[in-house]
Amino acid sequence: MPLQRHEALRSLSRDHHVALQLARALQSGASPHLRAHLPADPKALIAYVERVYTTELAPHFGAEDAVLATAVRGKDAELDRTLQEIEAEHASMTALVASLGALGAAEIDPALDRLGRTLEAHVRREERECYTRVQEVLDDAALDRLGDALGRHFVSLCDTGAPSS
Repeated sequence: MPLQRHEALRSLSRDHHVALQLARALQSGASPHLRAHLPADPKALIAYVERVYTTELAPHFGAEDAVLATAVRGKDAELDRTLQEIEAEHASMTALVASLGALGAAEIDPALDRLGRTLEAHVRREERECYTRVQEVLDDAALDRLGDALGRHFVSLCDTGAPSS
């Protein structure tokens, strides 16, 4: 039976819905239903992906890298390794999104497919491995503090466009 997601991590899990929709739509062979909301023009599609990255993915990555990692780092060797790999995946996807505008026409679809596949695997890993392990490692009080810290992080993004320190 799957572990119920603790309230502290639910906002991060909810973010994954948007990420998975994008990830699946970007993959080659995606159903027309999934691709229907994407711009058909390659330049417009790149602009859309960059906008979703800026408004949805980058804040999520930042919350995980700054708040979640700080709350759990050093508490469990397995979780430390997972977080290190997740942070590397964030950097890789960030670099891939940053490179999209410079790609030639023939390179766009393969790059978007790679981004979609990487993002989908990343989200599934966070849900199945990272968040589950966080719930196993942290007690309820620590999870509550994590939830409060994540809330402050996202409020500061809304207020200033930059996370609080």
